[in-house]
Amino acid sequence: MTDDPLVSLEDVTVRYPRADRPAVVGVTVRIDVGERVALVGPSGAGKSTLLSLCAGLTLPSDGEVRVLGVPTPLLGRRAQRPVRSRIGVITQDFGLVGPLRVASNVAAGRLGRWSWWQAVRSLVRPGPLDEIGAALRAVGIADKVWDRTDTLSGGEQQRTAIARALFQAPDLLLADEPVSALDPARSDAVMAVLAGHASGPGRALITSMHDAPLALAHCDRVIALREGRVVFDRPATEVTESHLTELYVIDEPSAP
Repeated sequence: MTDDPLVSLEDVTVRYPRADRPAVVGVTVRIDVGERVALVGPSGAGKSTLLSLCAGLTLPSDGEVRVLGVPTPLLGRRAQRPVRSRIGVITQDFGLVGPLRVASNVAAGRLGRWSWWQAVRSLVRPGPLDEIGAALRAVGIADKVWDRTDTLSGGEQQRTAIARALFQAPDLLLADEPVSALDPARSDAVMAVLAGHASGPGRALITSMHDAPLALAHCDRVIALREGRVVFDRPATEVTESHLTELYVIDEPSAP
């Protein structure tokens, strides 16, 4: 474990307007270099909110979040652009520009590092093509490089979003249900690629997943959430079937 975590959350709570309860309650977590962390739990447990906190896209109502050493309220400042470029995010809606070619969408992964002129040029002549092609090959759609993105299937679009993150080569990769649109075999292959990326020097992966067995197969740490609270945080090798059964149990409504 290093002295300086990539991410630290200290007693963090998030309250959304008009929500009947907080999305995240009193969460204290640190993520260190080299870790591959899976967030698991039922729908509405707070997994996406926790990822959004780590990306600096959601700010805590209480507590403090620091990412790559920077308090998240400061990440939006121009001076922090180099830090933001080290954070890669794969969202559930993919965040792609449909009319653009796949190559241009993948190239967008490096917009945070490029000048204005490089960014504009990438729309016409995306590159470097060898690296874009390598990212697409890693997720199995190298043949789609010049296709319009809005002509792809949902699974192909999801893999395009993943290729964009791989092309970015971030230190901190945040993936929200990154294989939800993929079949089991492809899901396993793509998760292996994401986990492999996090094995690089100075890197880490945090991913939310509904598929607990897949999470256990590719991540070395599991943080379980329920109703916005951490239920357990332990090495994947120590997570048992009974832990998962208790986590996903459906509460019966109380009798009138």
